[in-house]
Amino acid sequence: MQTRTRRTAAAALAASALVLVAACGGGEDGKAKADASAPSAPAGPEPMTADQAKGVLVTAADLTSGWKLEKDTVIDPADASQYALTKPKNAQCTPLVTQFNTGRVVSDYKVNDQRVFADRAGKSFITQDVSGYGTAAAAQAGMKSLAAAVKACGTFSASYEGKPTKVTIGKFAVPALGDETLGFHLSIKSGDWVIDAEVASVRSGAGITSLFNNWGDGGERGQKAFNKALTKAAASLEAASPQA
Repeated sequence: MQTRTRRTAAAALAASALVLVAACGGGEDGKAKADASAPSAPAGPEPMTADQAKGVLVTAADLTSGWKLEKDTVIDPADASQYALTKPKNAQCTPLVTQFNTGRVVSDYKVNDQRVFADRAGKSFITQDVSGYGTAAAAQAGMKSLAAAVKACGTFSASYEGKPTKVTIGKFAVPALGDETLGFHLSIKSGDWVIDAEVASVRSGAGITSLFNNWGDGGERGQKAFNKALTKAAASLEAASPQA
């Protein structure tokens, strides 16, 4: 059986820029005066900044020897027409498809950055996504939905590049990191090839980082490099993420 790497990780795709727009509105004068005299509510944490998100990304030095950064390569091509998997019939499995297609646990993010590394043979990839959300509650809800999908969707059907596809979710143990951690094994079989990957997502406050260990025939298994990257990313995320 032929093993193939993630299509989006193998293509040289430029990351799209994010533009954040803040909106504000005013009320009636009387209400404004009343609000001015009322005690101010405690301000919530500010969302993670683009610089903070970039700081959570690991470097080649954080992996084992032989891994190199794939410049201008991201997990998400930012084009829905290029997504690998279609939405499953079981809507509860959608978070798994969303994460595979984009690298993110939640689509409604405030800031995002990604990085892709290849082994010496260029047939295995370790990829990372880091996303900041408006509140810790939003990030926590995303992790909850993904965990529910992992539990409920042991096997489900979808379509990959127009072909009937079987997706299987298995167990993958990860250490307790950050506020919460989730790991699983992902196998996608379509036609005569299969994609295998180990996935680990870590949440700290309003930030989530997900790492993918995607190995191919003739490529490095990458477990030691993946474990090193996960530990480093989790520590950086905890330092950068706003807390509830």
